[in-house]
Amino acid sequence: MRERTPMDSPVRILAVTGDAVARFRLGDPEPQLLLTGSQPRCIAIDPRDPERVYVGTMDNGLWFSTDGGASWREAGPSIDEHRVLSVAVSRSAEHAGVSVVYAGTEPSNLYRSEDGGLSWQVLPALRELPSASSWSFPPRPWTHHVRTIALHPTDPE
Repeated sequence: MRERTPMDSPVRILAVTGDAVARFRLGDPEPQLLLTGSQPRCIAIDPRDPERVYVGTMDNGLWFSTDGGASWREAGPSIDEHRVLSVAVSRSAEHAGVSVVYAGTEPSNLYRSEDGGLSWQVLPALRELPSASSWSFPPRPWTHHVRTIALHPTDPE
C-alpha cells in the first residue's frame, strides 16, 4: 500500500471568491471556478448531505447544488430579494429527511426552506423588531442586510 499524498485528498474545498465559487481538493494545481460572474457572497454545506451546497450572491439570488458543486440550480422563486448575503443549514432541524435552510437578504429579511431550496417562506418576526426602522449599513446608509445567521446546533426551534 502506498502512502497517501495531498493529491489523493478526499477533502473537497469550496470557497467564495469575488466573482466565482472555487472548488478543489488539497493538492489540486488549480481550482475549478463555478458560478463565474455571479458575485457570490456566502456559502453553506448541508452537514447531513455534503453534496448539497448553497451559495448566496450579491445580485443574482440564491443557488444550490445537489452534486457537490458540479452543477447549479437557482433556488425557488419565493425569495423576493436578489441580494442573498447569508445562508445557513441547520444541524438540528430537518423536514422529510432534508435539512432546513435559512437565507438572509438585503434589505433585511430572513427566509426558511424545508425542501432543500425549492421553495421559501419569509419569517416576518425579524422585520417586526422595534429597531427595524433604524437599521442601516454604514457604507450605504439607505439599506441594511442580514449578514450572519447563527443556528443553535441541537435545538431545532
